[in-house]
Amino acid sequence: MIKRFLGVFIALAIALTGLHADRRPLMIDSLELRLQHINTSRDSVSTLLDILDLSTGNEARMEVASRVYDAAVNAGDTMAQIESILYMSNLSQRDTAMLATLSDRIGAYPPTDRVREVDLFIDMLRLENEIRNDTARTAREQISQLIQDFSSAPPEDPYERAKMLYSVCSHLSTATRGDLLETYIDKIDRLVESMPLPMGAVRNLVYTRAAPVFTNNGSPARAVEIDKKTLNIIDSMSVAYAARGRKYRRLEHNRYNCYRRMLGNYQALTSTEIESYHRSILNLAEKNSWVAADLAANPRADAFYYMATKRYPEAIDAIKKALLRPENQSYEFYLYNALFEAAKATGDRQTQLDAAIELNELLREQIDDKAGERYRELQIIYDVGELQAENTELEQSRQSAALRNTYVVIVISALALLLLLGMMGMLARQYRKMKRMASDLKETADRLRNERNQLREAQEELIEARDKAKSADRMKAEFINNMSHEIKTPLAAVAEYTRLIVDCIPDDKRNYLERFASIIDLNTKLVLTLMNDVLDIASLEHGNMTVTAEPTTARQIAMVALDSVFENELSRKPGVKVLFNTSNAPDVAVTTDSQRAVQILTNLLSNAEKFTDKGSIVLNYEVSPDGKHLVYSVTDTGIGIPDGKEEKIFERFNQLDNSASGCGLGLYITRLLARLLGAEVKLDTSYHKGARFIFSLPL
Repeated sequence: MIKRFLGVFIALAIALTGLHADRRPLMIDSLELRLQHINTSRDSVSTLLDILDLSTGNEARMEVASRVYDAAVNAGDTMAQIESILYMSNLSQRDTAMLATLSDRIGAYPPTDRVREVDLFIDMLRLENEIRNDTARTAREQISQLIQDFSSAPPEDPYERAKMLYSVCSHLSTATRGDLLETYIDKIDRLVESMPLPMGAVRNLVYTRAAPVFTNNGSPARAVEIDKKTLNIIDSMSVAYAARGRKYRRLEHNRYNCYRRMLGNYQALTSTEIESYHRSILNLAEKNSWVAADLAANPRADAFYYMATKRYPEAIDAIKKALLRPENQSYEFYLYNALFEAAKATGDRQTQLDAAIELNELLREQIDDKAGERYRELQIIYDVGELQAENTELEQSRQSAALRNTYVVIVISALALLLLLGMMGMLARQYRKMKRMASDLKETADRLRNERNQLREAQEELIEARDKAKSADRMKAEFINNMSHEIKTPLAAVAEYTRLIVDCIPDDKRNYLERFASIIDLNTKLVLTLMNDVLDIASLEHGNMTVTAEPTTARQIAMVALDSVFENELSRKPGVKVLFNTSNAPDVAVTTDSQRAVQILTNLLSNAEKFTDKGSIVLNYEVSPDGKHLVYSVTDTGIGIPDGKEEKIFERFNQLDNSASGCGLGLYITRLLARLLGAEVKLDTSYHKGARFIFSLPL
């Protein structure tokens, strides 16, 4: 009686004061007292689940989860049994022996969707442990064999296919974090999206492993997309727990970690999302003391929020505190990069210099790591190709053996026929007829065999030539893209650090170094322009560049192009005037990809300025007489185009003046972009005072 009264009193006190992390032990004691007076196993399960949701620490949770399982077995509550097995699996992620026991336990249930998901979840955790405990690390050949097995014969069962894909991703993550890993992460992402996984555990595991990969690879939008899926899972699980009376199962830690990861990718968030996620973190901190303590000790979320909202002084303080936390080691590059940006915005030269030094070291390590990862990735791709070639060779050997057996059968049949004919010697006429038939058959077989061998050889040569051509084209495109992207970052760093060095030099010596810094800056821009041209050509020639048609105006396209080439519509050459719309044509609405149209006009204007030393550069536009096209013209008084070169200038790497800057890609890219928009770029051959290019854009 006293115990029952005490339990009621404690429950009443908790109800009056509200739930808080400091009161959880008191609440657990109350529930334990209540548990002593429960007579049915089903009610015991419900109370034990509340105790489990209030418990803290893995050891305590594991003990309560085991009690839940035993009570659920006694009550015949299969749902609670499966949930407790999943909960214990999550707590035992690195306990190989316990995971094996739980795998045997879940394997005893009928294979429903929930059971199969928990079984798959445990298998994924066990696979991670196997790779983690492999002190010799994963052999490259093993990764290549896994990829080859999945590519050649993927399992029909989606759960087995998901397990195999997760194995490929887990093994790949030990060797590379590059494009190959992202490709297989996308595959397993699409697969688990299509599978019946009602518990949400497998999707949550895949997403929490995938999001950091995209963040580290500089794909913040993809990382945010993954974390938004994780939030949807958390919301669905919260609704399901609430519907089953699990009032203390709130998943606040999971939400906090997810919001914090997304703020770390603030570049891919809208201002509304940034404010919403930060406000959600603050709300969680008000409700949950663990979240509040972690936020106070590790202000990483605040640091990225201040950077996203351009509150740079507050960002500098938060970043410096976050950098002192060892758990933020994987975020060092992003934190120092943010610190450099914030210090630059506030004019804090010392902090900017310190951040630049750290960034330089991290960038060097990152470049080395990327190069090593890319090398290992190429080795894996090469090994997969070798395995495919071996399989093809084995298949050809099998077919050859089958043909040899067929030939043996034919020969034996012919001998049997001849023996039979010999025994029928008295039928001479029939014998001669059969002999002629056998001879004709042999000749036909020889002819067919020769033709078959010739066809096979021709087919093999064509397949080999096709594969080599595809491989060479693919490797060329990959090499160009990878090298261009890898060179951009060091070039940007060279330009930035050059400017930083000049800014740090005393004023009396700055003018001397300013000229050299300008030369470096100019040449860096020239190299970046060349790389962008090469990337544009690769995208256009391989059909990878997309078109986004949006409403705009003829004047807006022209003004953006002018501002891109000329500052205040003034040429850098003193003897050249820049004129726009000298015909006073009215503005015209047009629906097209304005970015590509601006790029075309920018190339034409830049070309005109390059070859015009005096006179004028005129940009006009008008609607064609049939009303179907918007026609731009770029007219200059430069050196002009010689007769017979009207189409030659649009070819790749073609320059009329070899002493001019550039490499002859501008007009080539311009025509490719025009074709992408369904437009046309050509030279007006009737104009002879310089050069006039016509850009005709469909309305």
